[in-house]
Amino acid sequence: MLDVVPLRYGTAFKKAFSDPLTFHALVEAAVGIDFMPDRVEQEYSYRQPVSRVNVAYDLFAEDAARRTIVELQHVREDTTYDRFLYYHAIGLVEQIVSSERYKFERDVYTLVIFTRWPDEPALRYGRAATDLDPVTDEGARLNVYRHRLVFVHARASMEKLPPSLRPLMGLIDDTLDGHVDETRYPDAVSQHILARIRREGLTPDENAKLKEEAGWEAAKREERQSGENKGRAEEAARAVLTVLRVRGIAVPDAARERILAEKDPERLERWVERAVVAASIAEVLDGPS
Repeated sequence: MLDVVPLRYGTAFKKAFSDPLTFHALVEAAVGIDFMPDRVEQEYSYRQPVSRVNVAYDLFAEDAARRTIVELQHVREDTTYDRFLYYHAIGLVEQIVSSERYKFERDVYTLVIFTRWPDEPALRYGRAATDLDPVTDEGARLNVYRHRLVFVHARASMEKLPPSLRPLMGLIDDTLDGHVDETRYPDAVSQHILARIRREGLTPDENAKLKEEAGWEAAKREERQSGENKGRAEEAARAVLTVLRVRGIAVPDAARERILAEKDPERLERWVERAVVAASIAEVLDGPS
């Protein structure tokens, strides 16, 4: 077993796929274009500001005809889809430098890889793509734009993913616990990726960046858990008051305020259980723990 850095971390992901060979394999499998750049940039920003909010792409490569952007997303953000649409749009807008020539010299392909399975059932897919090409009312595509924005969930079950993506997404998912049986991945691309993310091969600078990422991830996880607990507590407080109202038990203002101010979901859920059988508000709030 190899000790590897999980590919949910940007430091590992960028190191693994900044090589033209692995970048090509990822983009071909996910986007369906045969794009082999000479160089792949990490944390790429345009030399001149394009809009009021600058961008820095995880991975960026282009040639005379194509511009390809790859982004990694692990911790859920409320603005995820808007943010990546913005990244994609800037990749287009940056090419227009004069009102004398409205022409996109390069087709823009933006690929977003998610390594955290979403909570929202409607967003649990394997791969989804959108483009800007107009479609007539009769269903005919005009083929005037080839730009494309593609989203992929690395943790999707294999049957949700197209066959071309299964080997790479399976490898990404396998790294998330920090250990990989390298004999399961004999192909050259996978071996190349594993060699680049071996924990023992990290530089001091890469280790420092990983610690920063891990700390930020822990903080976001704690923030998300806090929000979930708050929602659970609010729901339980409403349930306590509802049961008391239905049973005709009087709730003085002070008791109502105490119920609504309680932040511990488990305590509130015990109060719900007591409210079902209690004869008074005191039995609910001050009964045995």
